[in-house]
Amino acid sequence: MMKVVLYSDNEVINDLYVINLQIFVDAQVLVVSNVDSLKEALTSEVELIITLSQVEGRDAGAEVQTIMKDGSLQTPLLLIGEKSSIAHTHGVETLPGNLNLQLLIRTIAKMFNITAKDMAFKDLPDFYPIPIKILSNIDTAPCDIYLKMTRTKEEYAKIVDVGRSLSVKVKMYLQRGVETLYIPKDQRAVVANLASQRLNEKLQEKMTPDMAIDVVEQGFELIAEELSQNPQANEEMVKISKSCVSAVSSVINSVPKIKSLLQSLLENKSRFIYMHSVMTTYISNHIIKNISWGSEEHAEKVAFVLFFHDMFLIPVYNKYPEFKYEEDLIFNQVLDDKEKEIVLSHARMASEMIRNFPRMPMGADAILQQHHGMNGGVGFALEYQDDISPLAKVIIVAEEFVNIALKSKDEGTAITKDQVVSQLRTRFTRHTYKKIIDTLDNLQF
Repeated sequence: MMKVVLYSDNEVINDLYVINLQIFVDAQVLVVSNVDSLKEALTSEVELIITLSQVEGRDAGAEVQTIMKDGSLQTPLLLIGEKSSIAHTHGVETLPGNLNLQLLIRTIAKMFNITAKDMAFKDLPDFYPIPIKILSNIDTAPCDIYLKMTRTKEEYAKIVDVGRSLSVKVKMYLQRGVETLYIPKDQRAVVANLASQRLNEKLQEKMTPDMAIDVVEQGFELIAEELSQNPQANEEMVKISKSCVSAVSSVINSVPKIKSLLQSLLENKSRFIYMHSVMTTYISNHIIKNISWGSEEHAEKVAFVLFFHDMFLIPVYNKYPEFKYEEDLIFNQVLDDKEKEIVLSHARMASEMIRNFPRMPMGADAILQQHHGMNGGVGFALEYQDDISPLAKVIIVAEEFVNIALKSKDEGTAITKDQVVSQLRTRFTRHTYKKIIDTLDNLQF
């Protein structure tokens, strides 16, 4: 692991930097907040020093540089912010004083010649998990395909040889409820590229709503898989996601009732996280159509946001298929600290990722960041306030509607729309949220 010292007195930045450096560049980060601790931490074993430009109102960059000179250290130095006398000077990599974590990771990768491929193969097990839906359009196996024999032991059985027919096996295991198959880790890029190519071909065809639900889920899984390895949007990802968002919007506008949509998703053996996303898009679309300020542009923007809003959670759900809801992920003893940090920060991570999208819907990144009621995109609001985007409020209400309905289904109890709406009115007491809830009175349930 790369050894990094972070000199900072900002606890929010500390948490965000530590988890992202761990995930994306495999760094072990020691955080220090005062000069004495900094002097102890800066040894010849440290491979990178990151410092805010100011700590406790002092020129932190200059403090670090002085200690480095006294100790004859040649450690690479990364300065965050420009309020230091050493900003943009020789040998000092300087970044803007904001929370652009993607730029931070990209800069460190460049400094240490870490390629996207290096990050893709970081800590991969010998057998790499692939959501079974990604393989749905591949007729012939591009590599050996494996099935994990038990949930607790790392035992795998080969079910398809390279070059043999794949589609029949995929359908069979889908019917059995299998959500994940496995491939040799060095074949991940091969499978992802082939799946991407086939998916693009499918997205150009005319599709029934049921076909579209299936194909869009493949795109959903494929993009989540790519983001789990490299958090930067590439051209292929942009192309697939735009086609998928368009297809989801068409499906939603063609389905008269949410129960009809749920039935289609269940018949398609859709995974819970995808089902939840599509149903939330349906409810949000209804709200926007029935609220006074809603427009087609708003509906398109929300569809875009909801396609990406839980993308960074998919690898966690892949690892822990027994969990469905986000509170299940947080309030348990199974996830490690890194995984829980991803759960807490997934809104911010998705928001930062889509900022690279060409012609991103204006403000979509802010809505994504606020979709759990937190302006910074970290954590989950306990009491929802008015200081967030109106479209973020729409998504919050729509998600809660879907949660109530699906939990009722899980429990085997029938629930009416009026009962769901009544629970929403109890949950959300502020006027702006109540106006949103009022639009659900004429929802075809």
